[in-house]
Amino acid sequence: MAAYYCGLSPNTFDDRVKAGQFPQPHQDGRRMVWDLRELDKALDGDAVHHLDGMASAESQSQRDIAAAEAMALAAIQQSR
Repeated sequence: MAAYYCGLSPNTFDDRVKAGQFPQPHQDGRRMVWDLRELDKALDGDAVHHLDGMASAESQSQRDIAAAEAMALAAIQQSR
């Protein structure tokens, strides 16, 4: 879900976590979860590097939409 929120493939996301570019997950019972604020900070830093300092509100709103979709998907999976 965190990879989807960031707009990355699971492999790319895992590679960035291992490289220290993204935050480590936190244990929540049996699940590993990421703090969305920490992911946003990492993404904002990434946006600055890739967009030459043009971190935009558009990228934030895209992440907000992705977060809502990820939460809905998680709720569906938990109800199964």
